[in-house]
Amino acid sequence: MVQCLLLLGMHRSGTSALAGALENVGVGFGDRLMPSRPGDNPRGYFEDLEIFDLHERMLDGAGFSWDDPRHLDLKSLPAGAMDPYRAELIQLLRDRFVGRPLWAVKDPRLCLLAPEWTGILSELEVIPGFVIVYRHPAEVAASLASRNGFSAEKSAGLWLQHNLAAEAATRGRPRAFVSYEELLAHPVEVLTTVAETLGMDWPVAPCDVAEPLGEFLSSDLR
Repeated sequence: MVQCLLLLGMHRSGTSALAGALENVGVGFGDRLMPSRPGDNPRGYFEDLEIFDLHERMLDGAGFSWDDPRHLDLKSLPAGAMDPYRAELIQLLRDRFVGRPLWAVKDPRLCLLAPEWTGILSELEVIPGFVIVYRHPAEVAASLASRNGFSAEKSAGLWLQHNLAAEAATRGRPRAFVSYEELLAHPVEVLTTVAETLGMDWPVAPCDVAEPLGEFLSSDLR
């Protein structure tokens, strides 16, 4: 039985929207979350601040960053390069989440760092389910151009890199794919399908919170 969810997806692809929807059906993201930001994610990021900081340091330790479109091969790093970060993350998860009801972690950087997470969760004897959110690359590029000033070419490279990395890292594991368009249009049906695909139940049935879901996933999220 899935005990935690990892939400993967390229930046500006709807991971925050999915996280907010999951919170409505009773999934916990912790109580130390990144604050919302007007004009960017006014409804919230649903990202744990300490995990976000640790992810940034992990990428930096690998000589990488989230907006580097090159392939990140964690196995090519020197032996033990990730060990300090792994130890820190293991302790953080033990303190914050392990043993609690269904919980989730959301950060687009998980696309790049999922191989580390699968090993850590195995060590903690936690069974993860993966939910991969995808959005049309042109829409992602337009959003990144507005927020970060990225060129369409750079955004396309990042979109491809993140989505390929997420697919490869979760292959053969419990996973579900979610279209951002479908999530906005049919949230109850999408969440029901995710639960069925992962062989699990939500603490709160999506049909029981259809109205709050519709209010949270309003069309202005585009």
